[in-house]
Formats: sequence, structure tokens, C-alpha cells
Amino acid sequence: MSHPGNPTRWIRSSTALPREGQPVEFVLDQRNIAIEGTYTKCIFRSRWTSYDIGRVREWRIGASCSDDYAPDAGPNRTARVA
Repeated sequence: MSHPGNPTRWIRSSTALPREGQPVEFVLDQRNIAIEGTYTKCIFRSRWTSYDIGRVREWRIGASCSDDYAPDAGPNRTARVA
């Protein structure tokens, strides 16, 4: 999949998935803090663990580690995990 527009745009994992090896930020279901990692072998991977596609609510390309919001979050927070 090519870069879907704006690099800060959040994409639902039920709609589309990143390319193999793509650096991403992702948000788990029931959570509001973005995790920085990589998408490989149909798994979202952070520095310490891996998450199945079904656990990831949304993601965006190019883990920027900016202070942009995590989708549906209260305060703007991003966790640097990768």
C-alpha cells in the first residue's frame, strides 16, 4: 500500500494496513496513547512486545513521536516505545 495522504492521518486497522516493515505509530483498542513501532508479518511490533491486528484500533505512517493526539484521547499524549 502506498502512503495514504497526510502522514499524521490516523487509519483504522479494519480499513487498511501498513506496508511490510513500515514504521508506524499505533493505538490499541481501549487505549488512548500511541505506541511507536513497526508493522511486520501481520503484527504491530513495539520495542518490547507484539500486537495482533485485532488489538490495534488505529495507526499512522511514519512514527514521528510528535505530541499529536492519539485518536479519541483526552489530553494529547504520545508514548515513545520503539
